[in-house]
Amino acid sequence: MQRAARLLVPILFLLVVPAGLLAQDDAVEAAFAIRVDSARHEVVLTVGPFVLPSMAAGAHGAHGPGGHDESRMPQFNFKFQWPVDGTGRGFRMTLRDAEGKKVSQRVLHHLNVINQDRRQLLLPLQERIMAVGRETPAIMLPATVGLPLTRGTRMRLNIMWHNETPHDVDAVWMDIRIRYSPANLLPRPVLTLPLSMDVADMKGRPNTFTVPAGRSEVAREFVMPVTGRLLGVNGHMHDWGTELRLEDAVSGKVLTRLTPTLDSLGKIHRMPTRLYGIAGDGLRLRAERRYRIVVVYDNPTGAPMAGVMGHLDGLISVSEADLARWPALDNPAVAYVDEGAWRAEYAAPRVAPAPAVP
Repeated sequence: MQRAARLLVPILFLLVVPAGLLAQDDAVEAAFAIRVDSARHEVVLTVGPFVLPSMAAGAHGAHGPGGHDESRMPQFNFKFQWPVDGTGRGFRMTLRDAEGKKVSQRVLHHLNVINQDRRQLLLPLQERIMAVGRETPAIMLPATVGLPLTRGTRMRLNIMWHNETPHDVDAVWMDIRIRYSPANLLPRPVLTLPLSMDVADMKGRPNTFTVPAGRSEVAREFVMPVTGRLLGVNGHMHDWGTELRLEDAVSGKVLTRLTPTLDSLGKIHRMPTRLYGIAGDGLRLRAERRYRIVVVYDNPTGAPMAGVMGHLDGLISVSEADLARWPALDNPAVAYVDEGAWRAEYAAPRVAPAPAVP
């Protein structure tokens, strides 16, 4: 790709939104800006500043070890319109302070970029095109694949902060650079769409649950509505999460397994990303076949841990015929066959050994 002179085109709006579950200092309002860097083929989202008191155990009355009280975590939402036609390829996110110095990603709980004009495959909820936790690295796919994005699509940026460092941070700015391939790229990229698999998510309920002391598993099954190939997958868990699995519920075969890297305090520092569509054709998921997501926690605190999460987030490629069968935004169909973490049996989740990978 030839390098053109760097052209930064401010677009759409500069929106000031002091929204959140917890208000910031009245003197500080988080501003949201969006622009297109057409030389780099990137849509750049910039938001801030945010004031983030330490939520480490004991700081400002924060929860102790093993707790996870989201009602104390500031959350913000910013709505915008996607500015260009093309296909999304990946992203990189950076945090910086007022002086431009890098801020640790440990102050973040999660961020989501949500497409309000398309629904998820498994649930009648709006599509998440990005789901990033504190352990999520930058992700970039080759130009041969991409997520279809149309100019004018209604989007929402959702950010939840959880500053688990021992220090208050007076001003944090977030920069998200979303790489796209232009609509006139030839040959045309293989179209991909997000696939979110969550053991607790369902309409009208939070996607958090409680795990007991010790090792426990929570599982949930679903029936694939369309055939597709899983090209890549990442995941999200909380402290003391040890494993995420996707299984064929019919054969019991483990299709993919993610094992996060934990420190001595059980905090996740890295969640691996599996890319199956770079050197191969991806993992084939067949329509009308049952699959199972399994979440494993090993909680040594001696007490239940509330507010934990467990989900896999992937990209699947589908044929034009299956793309046409993708559920419409107003389609209420649910592909899950059970309520996952909300099932009564998970009031005391089962304890079971992990199956070996064939």
